Amino acid sequence: MNKSQVLLLGSSKRKLAIFENNQISHITKGSCSSVDLQNLNLDQSVKTLIISVRPDLEPNFPKQNIQFFSNELAGRIFNLNNLYIGFGQDRLASLIAAINFFPSHSVGVLDLGTCNTFSFLEKTAENGYKLTESFICPGISSSFQVLKQATTSLPLVSELDFINYCLAENNPVNSPKSAICEGVLQQTFALFNKIKTDYSNAKLLLTGGWSELFENIDFDLVKPDLPLIGGNIYLNAI
Repeated sequence: MNKSQVLLLGSSKRKLAIFENNQISHITKGSCSSVDLQNLNLDQSVKTLIISVRPDLEPNFPKQNIQFFSNELAGRIFNLNNLYIGFGQDRLASLIAAINFFPSHSVGVLDLGTCNTFSFLEKTAENGYKLTESFICPGISSSFQVLKQATTSLPLVSELDFINYCLAENNPVNSPKSAICEGVLQQTFALFNKIKTDYSNAKLLLTGGWSELFENIDFDLVKPDLPLIGGNIYLNAI
C-alpha cells in the first residue's frame, strides 16, 4: 500500500491528512499551539510533506523522511508561471490540485479560510499556466473580529453563531448578531457571484474551512481539503 501524510500549518489551525493509495483515509485537526504540535505524532516511517504559512513553526519537526513544500520547486514541476514572492504555500497546493482535476482548463480557486483568497491560473499555449489574478480580503471569522474591534457597540459573533445562523430556517431580524451574520453571508455570496461572472469560461473550485457551509454553490468542485490533496500530488512528483 502506498502511504503518505501531509501536514498543513495554517495561521492558527492545522490539519494532518493520511493518504492511502493517494486517497485521504483520515484527517485530524488541531491548533498550531506549541502544546498541540508537541503532541502531534507524525509517522516517520512514511513520506511526509509539510505545507506551512508559519515558517516559525518548521524547526519543531524532525527532518527524517520529511519534505517541506517549496513554491520554487512546485512552479518548475507543474509549469506554473508568474508566481510572486510571498504567494501562500497553501494557495499554491490548492492550485496544483485544481489543475490535476481539470488539466485542460484554466482554473480559479476560492479559499474561504481566515482570509478569503482567490487565485486564477490561465492555461497557456505552451501547455503551462500563468497566474493572472490573485486577491485577498477579510474572511468570515476575521470579518467578525474586525466589526467587534472597530466599533463600540457591536457584539462578537462566534463561528458557532454563524454556523447556526446559516443552518436555521428562520432567524430574528432585530438581533445585532443576526444582522452581522446576514451581512457577512451576503458579502460572501456577492464574492461568489462576481467570480462566477468574471471567470465563466474557467473551472472554479471552492475550498477552505468554511467551504462545507456552501457545498451547494454553483462551482465546478467543492473540496474543503484541496491544499492537502495538492500537497500529496506534489509529494509524489518530487
